[in-house]
Amino acid sequence: MSKTDAPDNDSLFEAPPMGEQERMVEAILFATADPVTVTELTGRMPHGCDPAEAIAVLRKRYEGRGVNIVRVGDAWAIRTASDLG
Repeated sequence: MSKTDAPDNDSLFEAPPMGEQERMVEAILFATADPVTVTELTGRMPHGCDPAEAIAVLRKRYEGRGVNIVRVGDAWAIRTASDLG
């Protein structure tokens, strides 16, 4: 492959689709008792993932549900909806 044919990013692997990234973030938040920062999420996910975007999508998906994705300081956690607590 010539230099002009090389992909624009530095990785040989593509990041998983956003739907899969959402699942990963959801699983990590569910499995951890303590809030998790975006930096920590980035370190636990495959190269090229965007956990901040996945959190934004998940927050909208969880609106009105029994649990929500909430900011705790500079980190994120799954918590019972405030009106049900």
